[in-house]
Amino acid sequence: MKQFSLMSLILICFILFYSCSDENFVNPSESSNVALLKSSSPSVNGQATIEIGGGIQIFEFHAREIDGVVTGSVQVNAKYADVIAHGIVNCMKVNGNEAILCGSYNNVVKSGPIPPGQYYFWLRVVDNGEGKGSTDEFVDWFNSTPYSCDDDPSGGSTFTVVSGNVQVEP
Repeated sequence: MKQFSLMSLILICFILFYSCSDENFVNPSESSNVALLKSSSPSVNGQATIEIGGGIQIFEFHAREIDGVVTGSVQVNAKYADVIAHGIVNCMKVNGNEAILCGSYNNVVKSGPIPPGQYYFWLRVVDNGEGKGSTDEFVDWFNSTPYSCDDDPSGGSTFTVVSGNVQVEP
């Protein structure tokens, strides 16, 4: 019995000693570096419902840039035009709380007035914070020719997001 107790004590000491080694602790500068790495990639995501000409458009979107490569997608349900489209983001430009996303629609389901063909999108989102009293902004354009993130077909205009939330992380 004494031998079992001694072995148990040695095992517990070994576990405690090993679990308290310096390798298992992160010092404050390492923690800051981890947070910096996580936040160093710009990203945009959210959902925005806007009203256009008495009709509703619902957008869902996300994009991230890592090492100069942009990935993401856009889904739109333009209820007033009976169009649902899914697109791939190939360009993202983030400036403070504002972001521009461009890409191409690769799947368009329509029963409305939009003729068949390849379409491209340009979106601007503005993240105006969280909570009551802060309203995000959104505007979209689509065309049969590609857009660049340096384009501004909207002329600087935006629509108020009537429901949803936009997140821009520079």
